[in-house]
Amino acid sequence: MQLIIGLVVLIVLSAAGTAIALIATSTQLLIHEEKEASGLFACQYFTGTGVELNHSKTRCERFALVAK
Repeated sequence: MQLIIGLVVLIVLSAAGTAIALIATSTQLLIHEEKEASGLFACQYFTGTGVELNHSKTRCERFALVAK
């Protein structure tokens, strides 16, 4: 039982660490990419605090910097 609790705590801490790292480095992580009828790619990114939608003429970058 302690092993399961330890694994759950480790997973939660890893997820929190990832979110903090994304915020600290101003990096977006690609969640979903879809080609629209117009020929543009709709790119959904996780920014650490929420989800942002961008459009691109070429394929979506896996990681992108947050525009400030």
